[in-house]
Amino acid sequence: MRLHFGPVPENPDFHPQEDGWTPLREPSAGVFVLLASGVGIVVGVLVAMLWAATVESGIILQLKFNSRDVSTAIPIAIAIAMVLGAIALLIAVHELLHAAVYPGGWLSRRTIIGMWLSKGLFYAHYDGSLSRNRFVLTLLTPFLVLTLGIWLAEVVLRTGWGPLPAWSVLNAMFAGGDILATGMVVWQLPSRAEVRNQGWNTWWRLPGGDDTSSPSGGT
Repeated sequence: MRLHFGPVPENPDFHPQEDGWTPLREPSAGVFVLLASGVGIVVGVLVAMLWAATVESGIILQLKFNSRDVSTAIPIAIAIAMVLGAIALLIAVHELLHAAVYPGGWLSRRTIIGMWLSKGLFYAHYDGSLSRNRFVLTLLTPFLVLTLGIWLAEVVLRTGWGPLPAWSVLNAMFAGGDILATGMVVWQLPSRAEVRNQGWNTWWRLPGGDDTSSPSGGT
């Protein structure tokens, strides 16, 4: 696994147009971030409603203040630092879960974890081809584990641990881009397709040189 700062790296040895790949219809990185933010807000609200409807203590943050709590509260600067640290940890775990599902996982040199700060993007990238279904699984794994998995664990175990709902909902908001990308891939590509990224752009083709000009979408 490698770390990368900046835009999603391109592979100079991959020539998609020459090798029969078709571009996925997708927005630019800037437009994608805006759309993903909207999707993330909607998904976050829905997950918060799920918590509230199914868990007795299903409020996002259980903050109970009284005079004694306020007098013994930790300094605000430390509290802010702790919150920011928790968010940074959640982002790191989110991207590592993407990477864990790639072929070779964290041990592969083709696996890249990146930060594109000018676009406000953190990403996991695999410098190789994946089946469409494997590609979708890599997109959804953090949402399945850190949002729905945490919720399911709380429903079953009833730990009552306050931060769990907050982490679950926050990760759902971070997964807005993953859910948006999943929708674009599933809508446009047949299940037999293989997928590969060249930088930001996503390309696909059918195995065995099948004609990619036929209508796409569905399974």
